Amino acid sequence: MSAETALKSLLSKFSFPQPENPSCWSILKVEKVLGGLGIGDYDIKNEAMVVSVGNQGDLIRILFYLVPYEVSSDYHLILSKFNDKVRLQIGCWQFEASA
Repeated sequence: MSAETALKSLLSKFSFPQPENPSCWSILKVEKVLGGLGIGDYDIKNEAMVVSVGNQGDLIRILFYLVPYEVSSDYHLILSKFNDKVRLQIGCWQFEASA
């Protein structure tokens, strides 16, 4: 038995848990949430998974919708402000508005 085969055999006996990433929402779900909240002034950058909404009021409505329904141990919520943008990050998506 070669050293490489022995090492592979030894390593196969150990199980290292992989960090679980929440499945990302589809763009259709994001649009459905925005439509359900009556938010029509938005711009979605699908590649970056960023949604720019018209104002902070829209961002607050999204926050109040997401907190009881979507926040869980899989989807951590981060609220931040940087320069002139207020950002709400949940799962793979980031919602932002001008401050």
